[in-house]
Amino acid sequence: MSRLITTSLQSSIDWYKICPDSWKARAHKDLKNMLERVWSEPGEAAQLGIKFEKCLYREIASNNNTGSEKFQAIVKRYKKYKEVYPLEIQKKIKRFITLGDVEYCLYGKLDIYCGDFIEDVKTTSKLMDDYSKKYLKGFQHHLYCYITEIPIFRYFIVAFNEHTKQIHSTQEIEYKSPSMEVERDIIEDEIKNIFVFFNNNPELGHLYNDKYCLY
Repeated sequence: MSRLITTSLQSSIDWYKICPDSWKARAHKDLKNMLERVWSEPGEAAQLGIKFEKCLYREIASNNNTGSEKFQAIVKRYKKYKEVYPLEIQKKIKRFITLGDVEYCLYGKLDIYCGDFIEDVKTTSKLMDDYSKKYLKGFQHHLYCYITEIPIFRYFIVAFNEHTKQIHSTQEIEYKSPSMEVERDIIEDEIKNIFVFFNNNPELGHLYNDKYCLY
């Protein structure tokens, strides 16, 4: 059986390692639930993001263009993509690699697949002038570029007003992969970090092997 590697796994472990002490118990619980594949109620911000994406994908697939002016502008953006690209929504992807004598399944789900590039929709209530540092230091674009061998990955950030829950602004961040060899090296290093973590936290390591990898 291959071992499963996902963005959610990496980001949950990373958050547990770097979060403030006041968040440790919650981060541990969330990571444990994920490894056990136990569903938990998402927070208010996450629910807003889920609702937004469902509405967005429904509108892209339809002939409608409803909602606020800012929402309509986002929908029109993706409908223009459809005129040029073989656009797919929520496309599942995976690729197998072997390190040593262990096989790993690299797995993900693309929000927007356009053939020439990949785009991931992110929602946030934290307003920033530039989201590049936050998102480009992450793992997702490296993993998805390598799985698909598509070198261009874009984050489309939709920022909401924390109080009104209305769209405040949008921002596009583009990552261009230097090479698939570079992506492979980054992924291998991250896999090593993940298993150092599990070796230091054997309870979570057992859940990973016995529950999470049974995909």
